[in-house]
Amino acid sequence: MPSSLAAPAPHPLLWGDWSRCQPRQAWIQWQRSHLVTVEAAPVSPPPSTPSPLSRAQRAHWRLTWPQRLARNARPPTAPPVKIMVYGLSSLFAQTLGLRIA
Repeated sequence: MPSSLAAPAPHPLLWGDWSRCQPRQAWIQWQRSHLVTVEAAPVSPPPSTPSPLSRAQRAHWRLTWPQRLARNARPPTAPPVKIMVYGLSSLFAQTLGLRIA
């Protein structure tokens, strides 16, 4: 028996699938118990108004991902959004790379 082969593991390897809803529910519960403020200056609408949709476009109501991203994009000239989360420890905020007020 070659010495390069590893010995068998003393215990079986157990694979598990963790729930995706529990972290999400915990995050929502955390948000409900903490104060989060979002400050954003108003952005003026684009000067041109969108053209009315044709009948075929209205019938096909789903947007593609590039269309959604273009519709939801913030203009590059818009001022930055400021989000303040109260209740985080300074050590945790520094670990995440957040600026501490």
